[in-house]
Amino acid sequence: MYRLAPDRIEGRFMLADYLSHYGGATGVPDWQDQSAAMMDTVLEMEPHRVFAAIHRVQLAFQAGDSATVQRLAAAALARDSTDLAAAEMRFFSAAMRSDTATMTRLIDEWSDNSG
Repeated sequence: MYRLAPDRIEGRFMLADYLSHYGGATGVPDWQDQSAAMMDTVLEMEPHRVFAAIHRVQLAFQAGDSATVQRLAAAALARDSTDLAAAEMRFFSAAMRSDTATMTRLIDEWSDNSG
């Protein structure tokens, strides 16, 4: 899909999503960098695309890119600080800062709300 219509945001997102989930397992070279670059483009085109932001934060976290984690988390929380994506952004932000108190609090909140 991406090659047929490289300007279509959905094609970029689908390929970036595939790479973020399966790139390593399928042997795609530099899959993390490729997925991150495509997610960046998706977020430039549609900044409110929640799943792109979550995947991009996960990739940045795996790469140890604290600046990107903090920037994307702050942007997501400015848009909506109440949904599950916001909680996930808070968690990755806290993990990047080694803020175990916040991480524990968030896990406890998720556990309390799961049942």
